[in-house]
Amino acid sequence: AARLDSREYKLLLKTARFIRDHFPKIRFFLMDAGYLAKKGPAGGSLDTHFVDRFYPDVESQIDREKMPNGIRHYSDEVRRLGLRPGIWWSPTARIDSQLYQDHPEWYLRNADGDVYRIGENNGFLDLSVPAAAAFMDRVLKTVLQDWGMDALKMDFWSQSVEDRDGRLQMANHTAAQARKILFDIIRKHLPADGVFMTCVAVGMGNPFIGLHADTYRNTIDIGAGV
Repeated sequence: AARLDSREYKLLLKTARFIRDHFPKIRFFLMDAGYLAKKGPAGGSLDTHFVDRFYPDVESQIDREKMPNGIRHYSDEVRRLGLRPGIWWSPTARIDSQLYQDHPEWYLRNADGDVYRIGENNGFLDLSVPAAAAFMDRVLKTVLQDWGMDALKMDFWSQSVEDRDGRLQMANHTAAQARKILFDIIRKHLPADGVFMTCVAVGMGNPFIGLHADTYRNTIDIGAGV
């Protein structure tokens, strides 16, 4: 028989039931980053260790102890409770990863020609490179469409298109076009009435983000003690 009794799985569904029963105006229930297995560089944080985790097998990094039957089973359960499932995700891609070892040419560069980084080891894919954009499309098809998500909260993304130090490899692309490639992929794999939330300092009075995104979060983390 399928094992559905992990502590984390039960806690998520318990919380979803509470939301449904006590906050009837809330329609979406979003799962944070804990769906990925705790596997990475020794002693390193996995908080911003995302797109590279889906390479080469997009589903290989699901924590099967928490999600023994996969994430689609979970999202279907949330939907059966009367809520619409959502997920946290980030397009950051670590440098100390198999993805970088196999495809360094997919990574965004800086003005000196080195890999663009936020922090010590986190970078981004250069979506002006067709193969990198195709991989991103495959990842988001799995995360959103195949896993049955109706909402996405995208974190740690804006540096890749708003930092002047970033340099796209394809000269006929601008940062605004690279952002549109990413946002188009997201909307492609969300339902037409799905919710797309951007996160971290992304409002900035930019009306073009509103062509794709429904809302944004701009506040310090709850875990840091609001």
